[in-house]
Amino acid sequence: MPNPFFFAGKITNPNLFIGREKELKKIFGYLDTTHTGQIQHVSVVGARRIGKSSLLYHISQIPKKYLTNTEKYRFIYIDLDSPHFHTLNGLMQQVLELLEIPALKKPSLEGFYECIENLNSKKKVWTVLLMDEFEHLTQRNNEFKDTFFESLRSLGNNNFAGIITASQKPLQALAQQGKLTSPFFNIFNQIDLANFTDSETQTFLNLGRQSDQKFNDEECKQINKIAGNHPARLQITANLLYETKKNNNIIVWKDIKAQALKTPPFIEHIENQQSRKNLLSRPFLWLFWDLPQYMGNTLMVFIGRGEHTNPTADRMVGYVLIGILCGIIPWVVITQVIELFFK
Repeated sequence: MPNPFFFAGKITNPNLFIGREKELKKIFGYLDTTHTGQIQHVSVVGARRIGKSSLLYHISQIPKKYLTNTEKYRFIYIDLDSPHFHTLNGLMQQVLELLEIPALKKPSLEGFYECIENLNSKKKVWTVLLMDEFEHLTQRNNEFKDTFFESLRSLGNNNFAGIITASQKPLQALAQQGKLTSPFFNIFNQIDLANFTDSETQTFLNLGRQSDQKFNDEECKQINKIAGNHPARLQITANLLYETKKNNNIIVWKDIKAQALKTPPFIEHIENQQSRKNLLSRPFLWLFWDLPQYMGNTLMVFIGRGEHTNPTADRMVGYVLIGILCGIIPWVVITQVIELFFK
């Protein structure tokens, strides 16, 4: 097998798609109309580069594996990052083209709705819209207004179509950011997409074991150590090892890790870790740095010495004041501190 590792975009080769069996079963379970006759809708939520696009595209490729009557479904993958979908007319035209329905002479929401409705009512076919990068719609609220989302909701509620979205944030959060009030955002079953399981990671590493540059167990262990269970970081690290072996270079794991750390999935991971650390440290900074300064300055202004204040002195007075309030330092000490700094 040639290089099986790919990280420049979504995975389009179904043979290279790894794992997500639990999520796929849930999604197709919501889409299956065999028992209830009613199609349900799914919102896939996950961080950047976690595999949302690959998952949605894969859904369009494998319905026969999960659905009994696949001829009753038309899966349409829509990459909303494409400028073709950045206007209402463009989106409607592109969707109808993908469904092989003639373009509307006068594009309108009513005409678009009717086309999808007729596909179901006359041909007994459910359209499943796989709407990737859904943020692009809510960010363009001047183009995609509540009326558009209400039309989608009606298509879903009337069982004419199924809708699967992928986004970094929950749909209700996107609606709030876009100042949208349509109840469309409340009809979804949310599935959170996270890192691979340990088992899925090992299945992924088997691609390297089976490639023409066969990975051994120690190499797979090192990849896992550098990348963890994150799909994109695994792809990058495995690709670096594959290319190193292919070019007959000496494997230096320190160098492979250094190269991996320069790529966006690793950079974003480091930035997120730093952001979380800053978030955790913020309350301590406020408690031990900002609060004492504020208390000290307030006291100095209160006793009429505010014109002599400075941040360092304020903070020292604040520490003493906190100590007094906590019963650690006698009250008499505060007057000595004030005299020391503000003679």
